[in-house]
Order: sequence, then structure tokens, then C-alpha cells
Amino acid sequence: MAIREIVTMKDEVLLRRISREVTVFDAKLKLLIDDMWDTLYKAQGYGLAAPQIGIIRRIAVIDYEGRKLVLINPKILKAEGTTTDYEGCLSVRAKNLLVDRHKRITVLNHRLDGSAYKFEASNFFARVIQHEMDHFEGVLYIDKGYEEE
Repeated sequence: MAIREIVTMKDEVLLRRISREVTVFDAKLKLLIDDMWDTLYKAQGYGLAAPQIGIIRRIAVIDYEGRKLVLINPKILKAEGTTTDYEGCLSVRAKNLLVDRHKRITVLNHRLDGSAYKFEASNFFARVIQHEMDHFEGVLYIDKGYEEE
């Protein structure tokens, strides 16, 4: 396992790329995810998407209040409600901004073996998932964020 360098706004072009789906579920994927966990913990964030370490694939790791999740090719199937809260990002060292997100989501995700499953998330955990999924589309929180008036 290794700590990867986090891509920052000086490499904004890389952060803005659209990620490709994972098609091979093998030992290399597991190693990449292990590296992502190490990188996330070193950076002391809630989540880390593969594009943030220069890997343009739909993979993210999240650890929010002890709830750990690996996202692989996730898709939001259902979204309900709206909530607003502050967000920041390991790749964008700007000030935190308010961002509107869905309050509750149902997600189709994949395990390391490629099998699919659904799960639900709400509140701030759902926010972190949506934030990381935005990275797959080349979208950053600063694109959606605003300051309190």
C-alpha cells in the first residue's frame, strides 16, 4: 500500500475529466483501493475519488464517522429532499462553501468482485457520496457552492 499524491487545482484539467467505468475487477483494483484508503487517512478527509489521484475511473473511498464505503461505478437511483451545508475538498484548498445536495439517496454500487447491490444513505453521509460522485463528472464543489448572504 502507498500514499498517492492528491491532484490539486494547479492540475484543474485533470480534475475536470469525465471518469470511465471500472470494467476489470481484479487484484490491481484492490491495490488501488488500498492506496486510496492510505491517501485518504493521511490527508484526513471524509472521502477521496480516484480522479483526485489522477486515476480517471469511477472509484471512491469514504469514511465518515466510522462508516466506511467503497464506491465503484455508483449510480443514484432515487433522490429525495434537499439540504444545504458547507463543503470543502482535498483537491481544492479554497474556503468552504454552501452546497445544496439531496438529503436521501438510493445508490446502485458494485463490490470488489463486480457484483451489484443497492444501499441508502441520508444526511451528511449522502452529501459526501454525492460530492465524491461529482468528481466522476469533472464537477467540483466550487461549481455548485455559494457563500451565505
